This record gives sequence, C-alpha cells and structure tokens, in this order.
Amino acid sequence: MLARHCNAIICLKLELTRCLSWPLKRLLHARLNSRQNSKSGLWAAVYSFISSTLCLSISAFLGACLLFGSLSLLPSNAFAHGETVLVQIDQYEFELELNNSKSAKTFRQALPMQIEMVRWGDQFNGRSPVWIESDASAQMEMEIGDVAFWPPGGCICVFFGPTPHSPGLVPKLSSPGIVLGKLKGNVAVLRNLGGSASVFIQEK
Repeated sequence: MLARHCNAIICLKLELTRCLSWPLKRLLHARLNSRQNSKSGLWAAVYSFISSTLCLSISAFLGACLLFGSLSLLPSNAFAHGETVLVQIDQYEFELELNNSKSAKTFRQALPMQIEMVRWGDQFNGRSPVWIESDASAQMEMEIGDVAFWPPGGCICVFFGPTPHSPGLVPKLSSPGIVLGKLKGNVAVLRNLGGSASVFIQEK
C-alpha cells in the first residue's frame, strides 16, 4: 500500500512539475525568438543553452519541493522499517520490528522495560513506563502482531487476534492507539497463555 501511495505521489508531482515549467519554457523561447533577429548565431546559441539549463534547474527544484513536501503528509508510522528489538512474553520469544515513527523512537529509548500485562480478548496490555504523545497516525483497527501504545490507558498493547471491540477477526481498540511496530513470527501461540503475562523488551 505504501509503495502504491508513493508511486502515485511521484507521478502526480512529475505532472505538476511539467505543467509549472511549461509556461517558463514558452516565455524563454519567445524571448529567444525575438532576439535571434538581432543577435548573431553564436550569441543565440549561448542564450539557448542558458535558457534550457535554467528551465531544467527550475523544473528539478519544483519537483524536489513538491515531492519532499508530499512525503510529510504520510502517516508517521508509514515508513517501515526501523530497528529490531527483542520481546519475551512468558516463555515465547519474538523480534519486534519497530517502524520509523517518532513514537517508536521514543519507545526504544526507554528500553529495556518489564511490563506485567493482562489479557483483553486476544490482546495483552500493561502500563507503559514511558509516555508517548498521540499523533495523527493513531488508529483503532490494528493488525495481528502489532504492538501499540494506547494513550487513554497509558498502556503498551500486543495484538494476536480479535478483541471484544472487534467486529470480526481484525483487532480493534476502544479508542485510537499508536502503532510502534510488529512482532515477527507466529504470534498465535500467545493464545495458549492465560489471563496475564510477563513481558520483557530489550535491545537486540
């Protein structure tokens, strides 16, 4: 999905750049034609070279501004992947692949951490030792394997199946949470655990 989104942005920005640079090219070419009658062939060639270079430079500058400006509109957690850390949930060990969001970086800086979690459907959650500010990327629906911070409860949540708020099999919070990363491996084994679990998260 992210790749399709970025490709669409790039295509749109290239088209906008072409449209914006075209009037500049027409203006410079018009001035060139008006001067060719009074200038020698050598000076006309020099002027043509300068005008073409200027057009290309302006086009590249506009394209870069539009492209990099559009990237800031993407969700903060859209850029996968960041660092990988280790997570132990009772007897089960996983690698947690953090995303590149500011929230994930704040979370990683607080490692190592030990959290006693309780079960809520197919989700474990427990009080986080670090506070993470909510942002525009907060969402209610998660994916199986997601690890998220839930601001209303100040909790770290681990999703391995539907929750009581899920309309189907998709994990869902009662209010928006911030995705920090995703567990690698078969998280379905967490269903074998009871109503609580001890979670230890550390650097790899």
